[in-house]
Amino acid sequence: MTRILIPGLLLAFLLGSCGGFRLNRLLTEQQGDWVMYGGDPSRANTTTERVQPPLREVWQYNAQGGISGSPLVRDSVVIVGTLHGEIQAVNLTTGKRIGYRVLEGPVVGTPLLDENRLVLSVSGNAESLLMFDLESGSRIWSAVPGPIESSPLLHKGALYVATLLGTVVSIDKSSGEELWEFKTGSKVRREPIRSSPAAEENVVCVGSDDGFVYGLDRESGRLQWKVNTGSSVFASPAVLAGLAVVGNLHGTIHAIDVQIGAVRWMVETGSRIYGPVSGTRHTVYAGCADGTLRALDIEDGSLVWEFNAESVINSAPLIAGDLLFVGSLDKTLYVLERRTGKERWRYAAEGRIRVSPVLWGDYLLVTSEDRYITALRPEGSF
Repeated sequence: MTRILIPGLLLAFLLGSCGGFRLNRLLTEQQGDWVMYGGDPSRANTTTERVQPPLREVWQYNAQGGISGSPLVRDSVVIVGTLHGEIQAVNLTTGKRIGYRVLEGPVVGTPLLDENRLVLSVSGNAESLLMFDLESGSRIWSAVPGPIESSPLLHKGALYVATLLGTVVSIDKSSGEELWEFKTGSKVRREPIRSSPAAEENVVCVGSDDGFVYGLDRESGRLQWKVNTGSSVFASPAVLAGLAVVGNLHGTIHAIDVQIGAVRWMVETGSRIYGPVSGTRHTVYAGCADGTLRALDIEDGSLVWEFNAESVINSAPLIAGDLLFVGSLDKTLYVLERRTGKERWRYAAEGRIRVSPVLWGDYLLVTSEDRYITALRPEGSF
């Protein structure tokens, strides 16, 4: 898809004395924008964009602090949060920082964009969920749902976050006020939630350290179902073809009917699963700690193909057309044919890849060693 890239001067952020920023225009929404963890509420990690290797480095950006979530991209502006407690804005065409804001604590997970408003989770601070207006640079509201180590969700006008207190909280996106709170387990046996919530229609689902996957009514927070997977669930579910698909630390992948909570199939991988799966209406792609990436038929979980990287895969592959972009802790980005698993190309990154790549237009953004973002483009684009 062709993109009209806005010159850097028009994207200028005005830096305030307190290190704040504001954007002097509205960001224009376009198809292919990456505005939340996993791309959309399903967390399927699928994009409508297309790019064909070989790719070449355009720029590399050093965020000077750890990055635990994927970059966001809209209107040729890249937004990233760091574990040093900054939100940084980068010009997609040049890789130059065009603004930043210092926050009260580390930014955990992937922020989200709601039009020109940015929502993010901050660790180690009482006000753990914040919303900013990007045009003015002002804080709209802050909320106190509890400590968070995952990514917020925006679904049908409401925000949803999971906390280390073992709760799921729905927040009014306009005011920051709590709409409801769901508490897992009992007070004395409640385990943290590190999984990010996902959603389809009226159900919000999330995994927990207690080994359960919970399905909640999005409007009331009432429990619709829960499934015991037998081991802690760190990964976010991905909702694919009506199934909440998620792996646990035992290495079992469960496919759960998102409306009624029935387990449709299970697959034992034999290796821990830290990261989310990605997928389409036909195929699930799941990476494991032993470096194996499996393509599974979504109907019954049967193996379609498998690919072996040289180290842990703990982020979801990015699905872009007929290709998969898969990062590994072996410092390599693998580009595979989606239907066969055949390797088409590979890129040696600056360091270990723990974060899913993001594609906007023909710019592929690869986050490595928790601090570097590298932009790659097809060789014919220059």
